[in-house]
Amino acid sequence: MLQRSVALSAHQRDALESALGVRSGTPSGFAVGAAALVLLDETVRTALVLLLLDDPHWIDSSSAAVFTFLQRRCAELPLVIVGAIRTDAPATRTWSAETVDVRALPRADAALLSGSSVRSQFALLRSRMS
Repeated sequence: MLQRSVALSAHQRDALESALGVRSGTPSGFAVGAAALVLLDETVRTALVLLLLDDPHWIDSSSAAVFTFLQRRCAELPLVIVGAIRTDAPATRTWSAETVDVRALPRADAALLSGSSVRSQFALLRSRMS
């Protein structure tokens, strides 16, 4: 997605690069969120987009503000945002999304699923299931 940064204003590019550690500085969460929104808008024109947040309750407050900004403003974009939170984890208070309880797959189904894609990418997963 960063190849699409030419679509960003100079201020948005600086903010995003600072947030990613490419340049020094402390960007505002709004500028980073706006830059990410522009990149997502550019990307969904030519590709499917899935934003996957694993354990979002562990992210820092600046990152949480950016993800909350995106969640509120991406409603019109053809993309999906999924946050995976453990059942014993503290709730994310700023996230106003619908909760869906997803149970673990039975071992046989998980093995079948992991073997149906590129096998080399699932070698570690298979070893953990054994």
